[in-house]
Amino acid sequence: MNKKIFYIFTVSSLLLVGCVNVEPWERENLAKGDMQLVPEALRNAFTTHVNFSREGTEGGYGLEGGGCGCN
Repeated sequence: MNKKIFYIFTVSSLLLVGCVNVEPWERENLAKGDMQLVPEALRNAFTTHVNFSREGTEGGYGLEGGGCGCN
């Protein structure tokens, strides 16, 4: 019985964590680039491409390049 209560408490507390009211004037701060999951998405994509092309450090797709970065 204790495990059941523990699981119910855990699930309910996890569901309640996401409940927050955001006022319209606070949304401006949340929409800024620094608050995004990837703050600089374009720069991150470019850096990933350079690392993949030149060094072959990005695993999971294709073969590494020859070092010129012209892929």
